[in-house]
Amino acid sequence: MRKYPKIGLALGGGGARGLAHIGVLRVLLRAGIEPDLIVGSSMGAIIGAGFALLGDIDALEKKAKELVNRVPQLDSFANLQQMSRGQRHVLERIFNFLKELYILNVEATRKSLLDRELVQPLLEEIFDAHRFEDLKFPFAAVATDLQTGEEVILREGKLVPALMASSAIPGIFEPVEWNGRILVDGAVTSTVPVNAVREMGADYVIAVNVEADIRRRNFERGVEILFQVDDIRGAELNRLKLREADIVIEPRIGHVNWAQFAKIGECISRGEEAAQQCLPAIRSRIRGLKRKFWKRFF
Repeated sequence: MRKYPKIGLALGGGGARGLAHIGVLRVLLRAGIEPDLIVGSSMGAIIGAGFALLGDIDALEKKAKELVNRVPQLDSFANLQQMSRGQRHVLERIFNFLKELYILNVEATRKSLLDRELVQPLLEEIFDAHRFEDLKFPFAAVATDLQTGEEVILREGKLVPALMASSAIPGIFEPVEWNGRILVDGAVTSTVPVNAVREMGADYVIAVNVEADIRRRNFERGVEILFQVDDIRGAELNRLKLREADIVIEPRIGHVNWAQFAKIGECISRGEEAAQQCLPAIRSRIRGLKRKFWKRFF
């Protein structure tokens, strides 16, 4: 007889904000709520795979803290958040102008702003040549087929290429070729991969949403309107997908920039706080499911 209820954890994407998943996992594990399977998008996939491989949340946090200081090229994205309002306004205008050039220059030859060599060596330090089959419990990474728009659930083969595909932020990192498909960030179709968790057989789905708040822009340029519309569209898609979860844990880190990996401590703490607040509801629902299951036999 299989375990009932089967608990599935859907970990969402969000760059540095995804480090909050470490705090969420710690609280759930301490409460005796162990996921039977994990599915992640983007950073959620990296954290989920790391835990599924190591089986130790403290070891995962230690490793994460060692590695976050070794992505210096991302600092330029995050540093805007640390400056005074006047400095930030000037640089944001320059940055927005550069983004306009990047978007409108249809003859640009680069597929991405950053090379995959920035991230791949770090993933290889954790996962080496490990495969999905080496993990301690079921795990899947979600990516998006750039040609068809399909959500792709990656469950076999080497971990590093799968995680690279799941976290290939469009325009930032180059797409990844996988079995004839061209894959990008799973968050394009599933910021929080709730449906994939259901598909893998979960009876109870705990979703962790670390999406950013919708930014307030001045709309001085047409490109700012395009960015805002894209943010709104993404937030609405995320809201509809989250409806399928049994409970949604939402750490209060919407203000953290996706590249602010130096805020790992804050992100983990906020993850712990949010999970702690949801524990009573999670426990109650799981007890209810167990009672319903045993009533079938009496």
